[in-house]
Formats: sequence, C-alpha cells, structure tokens
Amino acid sequence: MFIRQWLTINARGSVKLTKNEPKLLAMGVNEIKMKLEFRLPDALFKRPSLEAQITMPEGLVVEEVIKSETLLNAEDAIKSATGLDIKINVVKEEN
Repeated sequence: MFIRQWLTINARGSVKLTKNEPKLLAMGVNEIKMKLEFRLPDALFKRPSLEAQITMPEGLVVEEVIKSETLLNAEDAIKSATGLDIKINVVKEEN
C-alpha cells in the first residue's frame, strides 16, 4: 500500500493532515508544508488466525492419576515450541 499525504504545521505546533498538497496562497505566513509518503506491506493489515488441532490416538491409555511433573513437562514443552505460557489444570469429573 502506498499513501501520500501532506502535513501542514504552524509556528504554534498545530498540525493538519490533507490528501492534496496545500496551495501556498492558502497557507498562513507561519505555516510550512511537508509531504509524507507511507509504503506499507499489505500483510501489515491482515490479522493472524490461530489454529490448533489435538489428536489423541484411540488406543491411548491414561493413568487415573497424572503426576504434577507430567503437567509441568507439558507446560514447558508447549512454551518452548510456541512461546506461549500455558497453565494446565486437571479437574476431577463430578458425577
């Protein structure tokens, strides 16, 4: 994306941004103009989408009690792979 704008600045520090170049006759004695050009990649305006897939093999057997070291190892593995801080809690199912 390419954008060209004009910044008009007066001696008191007030600024005005316009698309078209200001005409000298329309400017005040204490004003200056400055051309601004922005070259921005289109990707800058695309929002990232996050996806996750978790697949658990059908034959996987899980112990009834999960040791705290296992949870800490899983949190550390996720953080080192993705940079995300994740807290995993095991909640006992109520009947």
